[in-house]
Amino acid sequence: FTKDQATVDVYLMSNVSAFSSACFLMLSTTLLVLFNTPYTALTLVPLAFFFLRTQRRFRRTMRELKRFDAVTRSPIYSHFGEALEGMPTIRSFRAQPHMTDMNYRDIMNNQRFNYAILALNRWLAVRLELIGSIVVLSAGCFAVLQRQQLGAAALGLTLSQTFSITGLLGFLIRMTAELENAFTAVERINEYTGVPQE
Repeated sequence: FTKDQATVDVYLMSNVSAFSSACFLMLSTTLLVLFNTPYTALTLVPLAFFFLRTQRRFRRTMRELKRFDAVTRSPIYSHFGEALEGMPTIRSFRAQPHMTDMNYRDIMNNQRFNYAILALNRWLAVRLELIGSIVVLSAGCFAVLQRQQLGAAALGLTLSQTFSITGLLGFLIRMTAELENAFTAVERINEYTGVPQE
């Protein structure tokens, strides 16, 4: 309950603020690129569908991996606490190798999910880099084709802003996942407040 309350009090508002800022930056960058190179919209529409599908898959998988990580981390802490409590008994029965093996098994089980989380983050980064590269390529090609209508300053501004799209996409996905987790804490607090007092 305390962790959920801290999440709501501390992280929720900062995450909402960061998410709003990222949405505004993404919208303004997209509008700037579309204003200067309108034909870029031909590539942005299919890329938007690809992005949404990637985001949905990432969030669903990350949610499950985080849940498995939390479930497999709990035995590590409980086993450690039990080992500290029962240290004299463990030593008297010379069960240190057995306890070490149990601890090692629990840690390795948890590390499998940590590794999967890292692999999932790399999976996401590759797809976001692909989307960002296609946007930069299309904006660059269409800007060059329209170089007579665009000035050098507008062309440079458009191209420099397209380079930030990859980072903004990654930030948006991560903030969406963080907000989802923070609102889960709000749901748990609402559930706790509905429990009748004893």
